[in-house]
Amino acid sequence: MYFINEMTKKGYLETPIGVLEICVKNDKIKSIQFCEKKGKEDKDKLIEKTKKELKEYFEGKRKEFDLPVDFEQFTESQKKVYKSLLRVKYGEVTTYSTLGKECFLHPRAVGQILKRNCVFILIPCHRVVDVKGNLRGFSAGLWRKKYLLELEKKK
Repeated sequence: MYFINEMTKKGYLETPIGVLEICVKNDKIKSIQFCEKKGKEDKDKLIEKTKKELKEYFEGKRKEFDLPVDFEQFTESQKKVYKSLLRVKYGEVTTYSTLGKECFLHPRAVGQILKRNCVFILIPCHRVVDVKGNLRGFSAGLWRKKYLLELEKKK
């Protein structure tokens, strides 16, 4: 019997707010992160589908994604928060406190979990604000969070 080690495949997408690196393994999205520049791209159907859907999102033509995220890589607390966050619709926001209540976690714990979100945009942590509606803690930069929220307001 042979052990088959599926390698992580990478693709890149230039967006209005920077270059996104898309990592796929075993036909699931492992991460979508901002990077400084494009690297060598792998040929992969899921990467191409992800790039297409993200382009549509940035063009204001897509409000939901139909992409398989690898949730098995997350802790149970992360899964709770991310799945709760997925219920926040395009153009809407929620608070750290609201997510905390839904997931039985302190709002600061929610913030720490969102800080580790490795699947930007698909798991829309940019839709979380503080109780006063202020933008807080977006590891990719608050200017990007503001851009994404304004993009979604245009509906």
